[in-house]
Amino acid sequence: MALIICMIIALLTSFLGFDEKHTLGSSNSDTCSASAVIPYNNNSTSNDSESELKIMTFNLFLIFCFPLITCQEAELRQVRVKEITDWFTKNNNKDVVLFQEVFSYHDLLIEGMTNAGYCYYTTTKQKTGSGLAVFSKYPIIEQDFKKWFGAGSLMPDPLNIEMYGANKGVMYVKIEKPAVDSGNDSADKEYIHLFNLHGSSDSSGDYHETRKLQFGLTKDFVESKQIPSDELVLIGGDFNEDYECRKGNCYDTAKCENHSYYYSMLEILDAGEMLNQTQG
Repeated sequence: MALIICMIIALLTSFLGFDEKHTLGSSNSDTCSASAVIPYNNNSTSNDSESELKIMTFNLFLIFCFPLITCQEAELRQVRVKEITDWFTKNNNKDVVLFQEVFSYHDLLIEGMTNAGYCYYTTTKQKTGSGLAVFSKYPIIEQDFKKWFGAGSLMPDPLNIEMYGANKGVMYVKIEKPAVDSGNDSADKEYIHLFNLHGSSDSSGDYHETRKLQFGLTKDFVESKQIPSDELVLIGGDFNEDYECRKGNCYDTAKCENHSYYYSMLEILDAGEMLNQTQG
């Protein structure tokens, strides 16, 4: 009975649009106070560090235990967070990190990532929220979030088990970076626009058609920001689309032919350059 009540509450929450709050944060830790970031040179054609923007995406699988949901025991999740943030401390050559499935140990993750030099972040601390987070070495000056299901989005699917333990969607952040202008002595600002999404998985069946709608929402979300054409836009995250159309692992039988699921994702997101590379 209690499980049924929880399921009803979860559906009502999604449909009525009770959105979680994603908050911007920054750290005053010793690491952040002493850190120095390398300016980004938008005009450079070289491969040196000044012209690079390194981004990593990582599904952390920090799912708290909930009926019918695959999870990991709390003690193991805590150990993994410590090991992951220790890895970033030793390998902190990325500029921005996109996380998915951050449903637990939020404070431990924030502490570890800021100590690793990722001093700016946006995340949520809800167990049933989006699970999305972004950590950056450069200031995040704007953030927004569009959820998949609910008012103004898609209709909730009561047969999708993920509906009862998460509020997935796409997160937007605008990052401000100092830019080196080779033409004059003053440094301007460069703005990078990142979209971190988590598509519905196939835990309850083949949800490719649902993901196509989510990719369409993502494209609309990108266009709604009216980003200048000379500013970089990147979409990352966990799309839950396998190039070989396999459901769970490398040994599964393909669900489609000629990589059609993957290519339809690229087409909907208008990722023309990526589409040409994979089909070429």
